[in-house]
Amino acid sequence: MNDLYHMNQAMQYIEDHLEENIESAQLAKIAMTSETYFKRLFSFLSGMSLQDYIRKRRFTQAAFELKESDVKVIDLAFKYGYTSPDAFTKAFQHVHGLTPTQARELNSSLLSYPRLTFRLDIEGGTPMKYRLVEKESFIVAGYQTEATIGSEGESEEILEFLSSLTEDNFDRLNNISNGQFDGKQLFVSSDVTGGEKQSSQNFYVGVPVDTVPADLNSITITKQLWAVFTIKGEWDAVNDAWSRIYTEWFPSSTFEPASSPEFMISKDNESEVWVAVKKK
Repeated sequence: MNDLYHMNQAMQYIEDHLEENIESAQLAKIAMTSETYFKRLFSFLSGMSLQDYIRKRRFTQAAFELKESDVKVIDLAFKYGYTSPDAFTKAFQHVHGLTPTQARELNSSLLSYPRLTFRLDIEGGTPMKYRLVEKESFIVAGYQTEATIGSEGESEEILEFLSSLTEDNFDRLNNISNGQFDGKQLFVSSDVTGGEKQSSQNFYVGVPVDTVPADLNSITITKQLWAVFTIKGEWDAVNDAWSRIYTEWFPSSTFEPASSPEFMISKDNESEVWVAVKKK
């Protein structure tokens, strides 16, 4: 598939530039897709974030260099973009479980993270229920937090944020809703940073409104064509659906993700995932 061919070209770019700053926007350009789609597809296919993979590949190479040469730790630190040997040592130890000095010992045990090559089998055995919806622009008002993104979109910060919301908070949302989406609350994710250092997103719990109250956060969702996926079951089923949307549905469809926040609606053990799409 062309999608995977271009993904593997992006993996080669990483290998060729491990000693440089690697931007996800450049990788997405090589993969001939959007930055958001590239990062999501990478995470779902590999089980790790793009940042984790680049870091692990760098420290795999750094470990080889320590074993095979007399390179100084300070030179290795600067080579891989660290401003001090201490910062490099701390990061190296986080990956390998021992310091660069200990790594040089003859019987030291190190971890090697091989280069990724993507292959994808589209089996199509399990159907995915979806519909296409064209929706005009609307405003969501509610409560917002910024959270880092782990592989497959997992975030302890978001879980903590959701736990912090009270019954009064949700009553307030119900009172200001203009009734779209049957008055249900929306869970909206909007990327705010990419690049190599760390990905994060703005996460909202809110409702569609006509007027935004002064004390609440808001986000405008522009007019889009949406693929709306219906999922029945608990959160495990929802997480599985997110993965299948990016690793199965998009590669086998005539659509690709559009540049837009994504959102989800959940009630009574049934969820809808809304992903903006455009023709390839």
